[in-house]
Amino acid sequence: MYQPLEAVGPAAGRVVAFARGSGSSMLIAAVPRLTGAAGDPDLWSGTTLPVPADAPRQWTCALTGESHLTGEDGRLRLDRLFGVLPAALLLSDPDLE
Repeated sequence: MYQPLEAVGPAAGRVVAFARGSGSSMLIAAVPRLTGAAGDPDLWSGTTLPVPADAPRQWTCALTGESHLTGEDGRLRLDRLFGVLPAALLLSDPDLE
């Protein structure tokens, strides 16, 4: 089942994201919309993506190989997530939990 994720912050309306899976086996896909200014790194500052409550904290982006850690608040920072590419396909990394 796909679970929509709603971003929070100044650019919340400029991202579409969903999660699939449960527990330690999960995927998150996130892409920008209205991409005219998507290349501006400051655009995503202060905007976060909450992950499901049962999601792991450690993620690896299948597109860039970068590791991402969910903050103590249960959110991923979009300025970091979209720092290399304006898209993310995150795979949970249960071995690092």
